[in-house]
Amino acid sequence: MSGTVAQNRAFSFSAMLIVATGLVAASAVAWPAAPQNVYSGPGRYEIENVASGKVLDLNRQDQRTVIQWPRTHAPSQQWDIVDAGNGYVFIKSAVTGLVIDIDGGRARDGARVITSQPSGSDSQLWNVEGKGGERRFTSRLRIALDLPNGSHDDGVEYQVWNEEGKDSQRFRFVLVGGPAPANPNTYGADSPVPEEKRSYERGYHSGAEDFKARLRRTYARHKGQYNPQWEEAFIEGYYDGYDAARPDTNVMRGEEKDSYDDAYRLGQKDHRDVREPSYMRYADRFDPRFEPFFRRGYADGYYSAR
Repeated sequence: MSGTVAQNRAFSFSAMLIVATGLVAASAVAWPAAPQNVYSGPGRYEIENVASGKVLDLNRQDQRTVIQWPRTHAPSQQWDIVDAGNGYVFIKSAVTGLVIDIDGGRARDGARVITSQPSGSDSQLWNVEGKGGERRFTSRLRIALDLPNGSHDDGVEYQVWNEEGKDSQRFRFVLVGGPAPANPNTYGADSPVPEEKRSYERGYHSGAEDFKARLRRTYARHKGQYNPQWEEAFIEGYYDGYDAARPDTNVMRGEEKDSYDDAYRLGQKDHRDVREPSYMRYADRFDPRFEPFFRRGYADGYYSAR
C-alpha cells in the first residue's frame, strides 16, 4: 500500500511540474514584448504631445505645415530623428524627407513650425532634452517646440515658444523603425525614395522659392536641374509648391476644399491603376476658378503612396 501511495505522490508531483512548465511556456507565448515607447536616439518615431495626447502630423493639404492630429499610424505621422552632430538632431518627415524648421528662421515666440529642405541652418537643429518617457525639443536658437495653449483641437499648427517646460512642450515617443541615414541633405544611390518622388520634391521646393522671389510662375527656368524622365513629376511639384506659397491658396473655402478632395481621390485612383500622373484628364471635373486646388489635390493623392 505504501508503495502505491509513493507512486501516486511521485506521479502527482511530476504532473504538477509538467503543468507548471506548460504554464510558463504558454505565458512566454501569450505575452509579446511591449513596444518601445521611450526616446532611444536616432530612429523613426511617432511623437505624441503630453498636453493633448495627439501626435505630430504633416498637413495633408500643403505637405509642409506641422500640425497635431489623432494617432492613425499614417506615414505623415512618422518622423525620422537623424543625428546632426554636436548633440543636435534633424526631425525629418518620413513622407517628404523635409525637416522641421522655424518659419522665417528666427527665434520669436509664436513663429510657425514648418518643414523645409535640409540646409543645416540653426533653425533646423534641435536638442532632445530630458530623461525617461517625456522629452522636449529645443532649437539651437534656444526656443522650444510648442503646442499653442496645449490645445486639444485637431489640425492646430505647431509653433515655437520660450522654454517654459509646460506639458505643451513635452513629448512621448513610440519607436516604429531603426536609425535613419545620418545625412538628410542628400539622397543616397540606394535610397528607398523613388526618383519620381525626389523630382516632385525638387519641383515643389523650386516653385515655393520662385514665389518668394516674386518670379513668374514657370517651371521652364529650372530645366536641366532634374531628370527629364520625370519631368511630369517635377512640373506637378513646381506648381504645387508655387501655389502653396501663395497666401490666397493656403486657406481653403468650402468649394475649394471639395475640389481638392475630389482630385485627391482621383490621384490615388490613378496611382493604383498605374496611370501616368495628369490631372488634366479630368478637366471636366473642376471649375477653372479652382484649378490650383484641384491640381494640388490630385498631386497630393497621386504621390501620397510614394
